[in-house]
Amino acid sequence: MSILLETKNLTAGYKGMVVINKIDICLEKNEIVAIVGPNGSGKTTILRSLVGILDEYGGEIYEGNIFFKGKKINGKKPYELLHLGIVFVPDSGRVFRSMSVFENLEMGGFIIREKKKLMRKIEEVLELFPILKELLNRRAGNLSAGERQILSLGKALVLEPEVLILDEPSAGLSPNYVKILFEKLKEIKNKSGIIVVEQNAKIVLEYADRGYVIRNGEIKLEGKSKELLEKEDIFKLL
Repeated sequence: MSILLETKNLTAGYKGMVVINKIDICLEKNEIVAIVGPNGSGKTTILRSLVGILDEYGGEIYEGNIFFKGKKINGKKPYELLHLGIVFVPDSGRVFRSMSVFENLEMGGFIIREKKKLMRKIEEVLELFPILKELLNRRAGNLSAGERQILSLGKALVLEPEVLILDEPSAGLSPNYVKILFEKLKEIKNKSGIIVVEQNAKIVLEYADRGYVIRNGEIKLEGKSKELLEKEDIFKLL
């Protein structure tokens, strides 16, 4: 077992109010882990803690720790996590809308100093997402929601992350693009561990290896995705 990212006893919230309580989750190499739950369950607070933006929303970790490959990373900023190999893909396909698809991919690899290496990484992303190759010179603001989400994911992959964390990747997408996106995640997990925070529990659990069901800031169910989908009470928690 090769654990990439894990939390132990993670308790966090805002202005003294506990929102997530004693959360233990882990991500192993070459797997997709889903974090699902209803609105207000604490999913977003877990995500903000993992990607180093909790303090930007007035939150803080009260207890517990976050570890990347066994080393504590509490309090590290997003740019520090980038250098470690942890990359965050926000919801709604956030891209630089005034820039072309190619320029967005270049921005995705902004910490790669060697031009040849950057171009090689971009080419690898274009091989993974042929649709981006067709749209290379188009302004990102003129793309569809699905195309922007694919670009947002491609931009993150330029850095070849060890851990990829996605927030609601299926939001606003057509069923066709949702399928394309999750099929690509199954390919990507051969190189990265992936955490997906999702409202659409059914679709993400169909593609994930394991899952955690969060409600009222606590883990109510966890296990292999297939087993979770077979539990009669899972959707009562969502």
